[in-house]
Amino acid sequence: PGFLQNVIEVGDYMRGQLTELANRHPATVEFVRGKGLMLGLKLKRAPADLVVAARSRGLLVTGAGDNTVRLLPPLIITRAHVDEAVRLLDE
Repeated sequence: PGFLQNVIEVGDYMRGQLTELANRHPATVEFVRGKGLMLGLKLKRAPADLVVAARSRGLLVTGAGDNTVRLLPPLIITRAHVDEAVRLLDE
């Protein structure tokens, strides 16, 4: 019970947190795109360095296309997990 509602709420929260991250790093991130929990950061450069840096901190992300970092968390993600992921990306 409440599983889908939690996915929607955490997805909205994650989008908001990633948008704030993008606003803090306008020289690197253009905007957030995607839907639900399948979100991406459209970058102003190739994603390879950010992917490597995130993975070195224990955050699994992947490059998508020429300029996007894709985040595909499990559907059981919590707001605390989102906060940790955004903190790692912010570093």
